[in-house]
Amino acid sequence: MIYGWTNTILHIDLTSGKISKTSSKPYIREFLGGRGVNVKLLYELTKPGQNPLDPQSPIILGWGPLVGSGIIGGNQTEITFRTYPNGLYGTANFGGQLGPEMKFAGYDHVIITGRASKPTYIYIENDNIELRDASGLWGKDTFETPDLIKEEIGDPDIKVLCIGPAGEKLVAFASIEHNYRAAAGHGAGAIMGSKNLKAIAVRGTKGIKVYDAEKILQINEELVNRGKEVGEKKLKEVEEEIERRREGKETNWIVKRKLGASIGNLNGFSEAGLSWDDIEKTNPIVFKEEQKGAQGFYPCYACPSIWRWLDCPWMVKVPGDGVMVLGCMSWYVYRMYTSDMKTLLEADMLMSRYGLDHQSIMGTISWLMQIYDKGIISAKDTDGIPMEKGSREAILTTIHKIANREGFGNILADGALAFAQKLGKEAEYYLIHKKGLLQSVSYDYRVHVNRALSTAVDTRGDTIRSSSGLFTPTVMYFKGTHYNNPELVREALRLAKEAYGTEKAATPWEYEGVENLVRMYQDFCLAGDITGECIFVFRGIYEFKADSFQPEVRELFANMVSAATGVNITADELWRICNKVITLERAWNIREGHKGREDDTIPRRLLEERLPDGPFKGYTLNKEKLEELKSRYYALRGWDIETGIPTRETLEKYNLKDVADDLEKLGKLPKTKEA
Repeated sequence: MIYGWTNTILHIDLTSGKISKTSSKPYIREFLGGRGVNVKLLYELTKPGQNPLDPQSPIILGWGPLVGSGIIGGNQTEITFRTYPNGLYGTANFGGQLGPEMKFAGYDHVIITGRASKPTYIYIENDNIELRDASGLWGKDTFETPDLIKEEIGDPDIKVLCIGPAGEKLVAFASIEHNYRAAAGHGAGAIMGSKNLKAIAVRGTKGIKVYDAEKILQINEELVNRGKEVGEKKLKEVEEEIERRREGKETNWIVKRKLGASIGNLNGFSEAGLSWDDIEKTNPIVFKEEQKGAQGFYPCYACPSIWRWLDCPWMVKVPGDGVMVLGCMSWYVYRMYTSDMKTLLEADMLMSRYGLDHQSIMGTISWLMQIYDKGIISAKDTDGIPMEKGSREAILTTIHKIANREGFGNILADGALAFAQKLGKEAEYYLIHKKGLLQSVSYDYRVHVNRALSTAVDTRGDTIRSSSGLFTPTVMYFKGTHYNNPELVREALRLAKEAYGTEKAATPWEYEGVENLVRMYQDFCLAGDITGECIFVFRGIYEFKADSFQPEVRELFANMVSAATGVNITADELWRICNKVITLERAWNIREGHKGREDDTIPRRLLEERLPDGPFKGYTLNKEKLEELKSRYYALRGWDIETGIPTRETLEKYNLKDVADDLEKLGKLPKTKEA
């Protein structure tokens, strides 16, 4: 008997209409599920150099053993594919309800290949799989599509993921949307669109058999009790924040944004005409005061969203304006140079309806505003629209044009790099990207060295799952120095020493110990991605212990997997799988043309320019120290220090001899050092 997993991989070929099923058992012990099994399947099912839009290039959906198990936070869907347009490793995930529903229907993974002859959506109801005509859905947005599918099938409880018009038009920034959540970045929506696949709808009623239901209830009780303790502290902080605001003092919201040091998106905060009062408008307390009737809603499956203190992007519904992720709103202000909340809310809803990655679109618009401001482009380059900082017309028109491939938006839809190359080298210099994929830079690399390293070496670039930016010791240290609180500073230094081996890890601009910080956070996120557990639940409850993947957290992950599956996995075994998965991801990228250390870079501008203003004015990165950091990180992973490529010894240690052989045949395996 298999518990926790369904032991079924569903294969759908849209070209032939063939549907088949295979066992997931050969993969689950070594890769668990979700992101882990997905990358193994991607490696097996793809050919080196395959075009991302090739019909046989797969899109793979996966769910870990905790999804649908009843464990708090077990709800994550992982979607893996070749990135578009650059063809490297892409994976993205979301919570919501689709993952558990798919497990209840009986599937651990779904592999989709081929291209339908006409717009199609997949309907899954337990063992019944149908390819349905989606011609009437083509052109509909991501809010309309699920409603129309539910109406057609006659079941309001169906769970749906879909693409919007941007995905249909193969926009490089297109996302896959599910209930106001998205698998965003790297062109996931364009991959679906290239297959003429509009949506996947699922209804599952089989349920999931777990090994030890009593243990799961016990774990949930422990999580709830610990959550209550943390919640009391968080609610007290909210009360203090309200009091600080009432007294006219600087709020902790602003203090943390100053620490983020990304104000002005690399181009100067003050010269955009913004102030800290503009950023304060995104403070949840202020937002709720000014946006009358705003309320949090739409929790994910098995998520205690009523615990408002959870470290989760707070989703709110604003009457008359729709739904948005409040946690992203401060990024909008300083990247689009405006505090006009009505414009930003409208932009947020447009991006969601079209099915566009918000970060990539914000980065693109911000870049256009910067190069317009510097005189590199004029309104002639953007269809007569002046790209003035903060312009409502510029923001909304650019979104419409990219999504619909109209005018200058048609070139931008192939990726901002394509437009930059058309404009020339000066314009390209100001574009913050890595191999054509835009980087979020939500925390400026010149202050947050951990973010610089993680962006350089992570298999997916700068994402919330490659580095957090604001780690607990960092926030404590900054607050302690900002408010002249020596006790808080001492505690920050103690935590940093305990977790990362050096007190300097508490200060984000230091280089010592950063390789440990990045590796531990990556592995924590990997643990969530391969088990299907939401990292925001853990970060909310365990805070610093989660970010630093402390033994207590590793042990809890292992216990949850054991309770759900009956497989007696240890914390060390779980950690080994995390290392194995990221090593296979790295090897896949190397196979596909990534050059290891040579391509482990950050945008040149961030190595050459100093921060123009703000509390960290003048800060910059040290290129030589960053290279040393990369070497120390490679050593931790068991990758060749000279090239940054996994060694044969490491690959074989993880039972990946076939991968080592493949790289050797391609001439990409590091040569064994002679004694």
